[in-house]
Amino acid sequence: MKNICIILLLLIVFSALNAQEYYYYKPEIKIGSEAYFNPLSMSLNGGFDILRNGAHNKKLTYQHYYNGQKLLFRGLARPFKYIEDEGWSHFLSQEFPNVDLKGEKLNFMPNLPIHTIGEGMRFVKVSEWYDYHGYPYPKTLGLLTSVSYQLFNEVLEQGGTPRVRTDPIADVWFYNNLGFILFSFDSVNEFFTETLVINDWSLQPMYNPFNDNVENAGEQYVGKYSFNNEYALFCYWGMDFLAGMSKKLDEDRAFSIGAGRVVNKIETQYIDGHYKPKVSTIDYAIGFFYDYQNSLLVSNHFSLNKDVVKMKTNIYPGLYDFKGIRPGLYSKISYEKGEFTEFVLGFSVDGFPFGLAAGNSHSFN
Repeated sequence: MKNICIILLLLIVFSALNAQEYYYYKPEIKIGSEAYFNPLSMSLNGGFDILRNGAHNKKLTYQHYYNGQKLLFRGLARPFKYIEDEGWSHFLSQEFPNVDLKGEKLNFMPNLPIHTIGEGMRFVKVSEWYDYHGYPYPKTLGLLTSVSYQLFNEVLEQGGTPRVRTDPIADVWFYNNLGFILFSFDSVNEFFTETLVINDWSLQPMYNPFNDNVENAGEQYVGKYSFNNEYALFCYWGMDFLAGMSKKLDEDRAFSIGAGRVVNKIETQYIDGHYKPKVSTIDYAIGFFYDYQNSLLVSNHFSLNKDVVKMKTNIYPGLYDFKGIRPGLYSKISYEKGEFTEFVLGFSVDGFPFGLAAGNSHSFN
């Protein structure tokens, strides 16, 4: 524990250095997800990301904020005690790579791509945002912003669970910090901006005041590996994991298509003294994406299982300009057992960290 604290202190000291080069933040791009990015929108997407999981209620006033933070910080303060209570073998098999591909032992799969690569990149990007806008100690602010929303998301994930969960221990103390450390090296950032080009394609968070639901908040990432001047391998990951191809339409614009799976529901059950994730809904998915210089302009996403078909569309600010106002659009339609069960429409505005939505949507996705 002391060693972890020392690492964090060293990171903060290191973070006091000004950013010398912008790897991920592109202030010259005034449209799409790049223009929508700022510390507040980043924090809302990251902080409320878990509410996309259908096992969690999306109502803003329903969340178990007090219980969540109490048990989260209790576990983080005494990580070894709670790991020992659960059992080291169970903890390691749940949170670290293993060759047992049973559903209850796949909890580790999002840790490296999301908590290490994704969060590490976002830490650098928001630090660059602070530097560009003239804030002192931009990397310190970037670190504090990143840690704050990561902890908030873990609070919501802990929710009303009556016992300390150990998966935040792995997320917070190991994988997130690993991302901060790795992405503090220029060589890592050069690899992810020159060879495997990644970026933040997170959503447009919305609030529906008519039913108190948080809609369309979540972290998503993109990776492209070009093998010639026209085509690239394409990956889109977060709660959705899609892979496919990207094709350049001209020097600046590209169209991408990916197919894969989306995790729509993970329930955590307490069985025989252990918390075990139960993946009850993993749907098939396909997505279509249109971007400008790797800034996402439009995404159209379909997911389906034997009971439900869902379509979600995000049009980011900047694709259309109405007398200087650049609106964004979000829509969700669900078709279940022969009838339309959900229709949500939301609007955002360039520069504002969240939009407003209306429509009939379930409190559980």
